[in-house]
Amino acid sequence: MARKVSCSVRCLSEIEVEKARRSLGDADAIMVPYTCKVSGKTEEILMVSEAAAEILAATLGKFGGVMAVKIFAAVVSTELCACDIATLMGEDEEDVLAEIDRLTEGGFLFGHEIDGMNYFGAGNPPLRRFFLSRFAALKIGPDKAGS
Repeated sequence: MARKVSCSVRCLSEIEVEKARRSLGDADAIMVPYTCKVSGKTEEILMVSEAAAEILAATLGKFGGVMAVKIFAAVVSTELCACDIATLMGEDEEDVLAEIDRLTEGGFLFGHEIDGMNYFGAGNPPLRRFFLSRFAALKIGPDKAGS
């Protein structure tokens, strides 16, 4: 049976994520506005383009591929629930969950439960610093996704 994410609340809408994806243009990344409906916290999530993720993945070897880079980018400076990570990836939920599990088991992400939902963040400080230094060099798209 296919494994699916299960959250009582979804904070990211597929429509907003698709709008952000379209507004990427030739940029390496874009900041996606995000408000957590559980905590009320508002922030921006880094959405990395396919091309930028491929380049970063090629330099990281065992870390993983494009999806791993995109997941880590999204949680490098925040925590997201599995549902919002899956929405942001726009990929098959089962594949996203398998990659989250692999990254968590490898110590790249940490996970914990809030209000019955599984949240994940960047769990490997050296890798987090590496990514932040690489992300600083990215060409970031419009100030707000869809602008």
